[in-house]
Amino acid sequence: MKPETKKTIKETKETLDILSSSEELNLPDEYKKAITEIVSVIDHSTDGIKKSIPEELVEGLRRRSDKKYSFDGNDLSKVSHLTKTIISMIYLVYLCNSEEEQDEFCDQLERNQKEYEMKMYESMMEDEDE
Repeated sequence: MKPETKKTIKETKETLDILSSSEELNLPDEYKKAITEIVSVIDHSTDGIKKSIPEELVEGLRRRSDKKYSFDGNDLSKVSHLTKTIISMIYLVYLCNSEEEQDEFCDQLERNQKEYEMKMYESMMEDEDE
């Protein structure tokens, strides 16, 4: 496993551990809604995926979810960017089947981030030209 992947996994696991803890967190509404979406996606996942995600994490997420917000976990086209980010974290730590897959996933995340930053830069340059 690449050292940078190992570091990413460690930091990601620490973040997910905070979400699964019973510690009181004052989360912004955006995070509570994303957590609601994540719980719904997990609830609509296969049994194999559900078994791979620690119950403590799922219960921690349920406690932190927005009880007034409803989301259909079958419609993934409507999940927020924050939801995608946290789901990626869960995938990296709990669902990747090998160190090689974790390395590949981290590499892909890095490529996606660079591509996103380039698109944002290009968009800003176009706005300045107008």
